[in-house]
Amino acid sequence: MGESANQFSVPQVERNGALDIGYALEECNSSLDHGFRFQKSTNGGASFLAAPVQVDKPGQFVDNPDPGDLLPPTVFRAPNTLSIDYSSKTGTLTYLYQNFINASVSGADISVQQSHDGGLHWSDARFLSTQAGGGPAGNDQFFPWVDSSPDGNLYAIWFDRRRDPANRNIDTWQATSTNDGASWPQRRISTRSWNPDLGFFTSGAFIGDYNGIAASNRAVYPVWTDGRNNAIERTGIGETDIFTNVELR
Repeated sequence: MGESANQFSVPQVERNGALDIGYALEECNSSLDHGFRFQKSTNGGASFLAAPVQVDKPGQFVDNPDPGDLLPPTVFRAPNTLSIDYSSKTGTLTYLYQNFINASVSGADISVQQSHDGGLHWSDARFLSTQAGGGPAGNDQFFPWVDSSPDGNLYAIWFDRRRDPANRNIDTWQATSTNDGASWPQRRISTRSWNPDLGFFTSGAFIGDYNGIAASNRAVYPVWTDGRNNAIERTGIGETDIFTNVELR
């Protein structure tokens, strides 16, 4: 049994067959997430660690203070969706999540932590969604996902509103690390921004809950929900599509 209303579990399998699972610790009677956990099984899921490992560290994580998981001024719901990756090349575990620790300055940011001992200990949190100079990017970033290629490169994707002074329109950004997470150069990969209130008619609905990315030694395949075509929508219920930006290596 978990500590509370645990949610959004993400599994990874190591090259030796060990099962790694990351998940969020959510308060049962609200949407507030109190941290992130890691569990591990080395016997095919027959048993797990006696106690889950706490990934986030004191003073390094704050959840969205809005109990509805809203990101004003827009009204869609953006729950904290973590992502975890195991690198078969290096053995490194990489854990991403949405973080409001710097909300008064930069809104929601994407944080990254890593483990080099199979998930038993984790690094301090660092900002992944950054601007020139290394500081956290302005406005909101959310819905991260991470994957590694067989040759050890790391690729992360997320929604990003840094380019809109009104903190409304959404772009998709991608970061790449070729040194096992020591540095993460990043860039915008979407070609148009989109307004979630138009794509979902200010309904307060979820807008997909997460993005995705998969990487091989030959190509990188990011995928995300995109509402840029809402202007041509004819059904009266909004318009979103799945977009990608295939990157040949």
